[in-house]
Amino acid sequence: MWIEVDTPGGRVFAAFSELGISYVAPAHDSAEFVEHFHSRTGRLAVPALAEEHPEIVDAILTGERALELCDLQQVSPFTRRVLEAAARIERGQTRSYQWLARSIGMPQASRAVGNALGSNPIPLAIPCHRIVRGDGTLGGYAFGTQMKRCLLEHEGALPSGTVGSLA
Repeated sequence: MWIEVDTPGGRVFAAFSELGISYVAPAHDSAEFVEHFHSRTGRLAVPALAEEHPEIVDAILTGERALELCDLQQVSPFTRRVLEAAARIERGQTRSYQWLARSIGMPQASRAVGNALGSNPIPLAIPCHRIVRGDGTLGGYAFGTQMKRCLLEHEGALPSGTVGSLA
């Protein structure tokens, strides 16, 4: 199944099953999302009504309860560790790639952490937008830096429009 969710950073679509949310991505329209989901997973998704799945909408909008509502079976064990640690960062907070690498016990793995975040199939639900560079700049984001900035500003993590040093 899939639903459409309007976020502070723009519209996204989310695919989910009884196992949880498995894929989140922006798209111009539902047909584009369904095609991309199918090409990525080999599975078909049928539309559902967002109002019938408030827990999914809430997870996407807040990043809360992500670990219990997301299906991480398709990611590697390392990526899973990174995403689980990122999911624990509270709304309105940011952390650096270095902080995240240290939190999983691999302080030299900042680049690998960044790559794992880049492969996150469920951005927003697993709030990888809350990870910034050690010098305080935004860094990359799967949905683009403009969306990352919008999401962080909405959460109150960028009250002055900039991120302070977080290394």
